[in-house]
Amino acid sequence: MAKLILWSLLIVWMAVIYILSDQPAGTSNDLSKKVSIVVAETIRQTVPQADVNPEPLNRTVREMAHFFAFFVLALLCAAAFRQSGLRECVTLSWAFAFCVLYAILDEWHQRYVPGRGAELADVLVDAGGEAVALALRRIANVIKRRRKLMSEKVAQDQE
Repeated sequence: MAKLILWSLLIVWMAVIYILSDQPAGTSNDLSKKVSIVVAETIRQTVPQADVNPEPLNRTVREMAHFFAFFVLALLCAAAFRQSGLRECVTLSWAFAFCVLYAILDEWHQRYVPGRGAELADVLVDAGGEAVALALRRIANVIKRRRKLMSEKVAQDQE
């Protein structure tokens, strides 16, 4: 059941990325401008002396959206592969390859959306999000394994 849920979440997230990529340039830019305005306003409220213009934030917001979307994609992909019985190292490798391929296909798809285009820089930002997600997953798994070994050692020492 968990495997089905994870694969379903992965497919839904891929669909979300596809839908966002399928927006014409104007619609996509309007959405990121709205987010930039919210970010600028939040910064102003947090740091009242800050003079923040939302216009320059727009590019950063767009890049962070790419990073975040593929960060989540990589986590879902790794979880689905792992739940399907792959070893952790194989899971991370396949998840990264799968997500990079999806990032490339996403950019290729955008070539056919009005006003949009394919950018290698976006694929690199996507891959960065994927790499960070998978590295954090690996670190968390190492910590989890070490804690388990330490608690087992403590339990043995107490016997």
